Amino acid sequence: GRNQALQTLFGLTDMTAGLMAPVLAGLLISLLSAVNVLYLDALSFFIGAGVYLSVHFPTQTVLERATNTGQAWLENLTVGLNFVRRRPALWGTLLSFGCVNALMEVYGSLLLPRVSEKLMRGVVLGQSWGNDRAALGSGLLDFATVLLELLFSFWLGARAFSTAQSLRWLTVGCLVPPLGVLGVLLSPTLARGLIFSAFQGLGFAVMSSLLGVLIARVTPENLRGRVSSVRVFLTSAPRPLATFLGGALLGPLGVVGLGWIMAGSATAFITYGMGRARSDRDSTLEGDRTA
Repeated sequence: GRNQALQTLFGLTDMTAGLMAPVLAGLLISLLSAVNVLYLDALSFFIGAGVYLSVHFPTQTVLERATNTGQAWLENLTVGLNFVRRRPALWGTLLSFGCVNALMEVYGSLLLPRVSEKLMRGVVLGQSWGNDRAALGSGLLDFATVLLELLFSFWLGARAFSTAQSLRWLTVGCLVPPLGVLGVLLSPTLARGLIFSAFQGLGFAVMSSLLGVLIARVTPENLRGRVSSVRVFLTSAPRPLATFLGGALLGPLGVVGLGWIMAGSATAFITYGMGRARSDRDSTLEGDRTA
């Protein structure tokens, strides 16, 4: 219960900041131009650095053994990878998350700017909204996603799920974003695109709230740091490769064609990965006993 509440709280802090960021960025780009907004963005990093300097962590009572050598790093990585490899509940889930991340990387960088420009055609706006309608449209679509993600996370955070229930929820949560992406790409109007963008937020809320809970339940405490490192690698590594392939295929396939290919591939991998994760009954039973 505590793991889920803390994981949800951590996700909410990130989502709250991300709630206003997309629409604010779109509005500022529309009003000030992208170059000037980049200057503002750079300034925000200096502000963040100042905030981090003001944070003081408690002194460790027991100092951990220093492991600064490359050999120690490789040993830790190997231990984490071997443990994840033996637990389908982990690698199946991480495979699914990696596919969702790859899909959303292609969607956000290649497809969303183009589809938002199409959806903004015919939308009447005053001069005060600026001239870059595509940037404003992208901001509105992202805002709808994060808003519903935030609201649904509040609902999830007030409930406790067993490990088996978490796996079922995560299966649905991973499958929702590909459907939402296709819905946006096929939408004829901005209003319908906003609905499908909000639909994506349901899946992201489940993913951000329950992945950490699952990892904590099926991973021994002494291995959680190493498994978290493997998690970052496996969920982030597919993103640049997907962007490269997406850029190469966008020309011959077009926005909708690439969307179908990416969403279909992600759905196939998610179905396989979460199917393997849910078959790992030993992990789920162990997690329920130690929760």
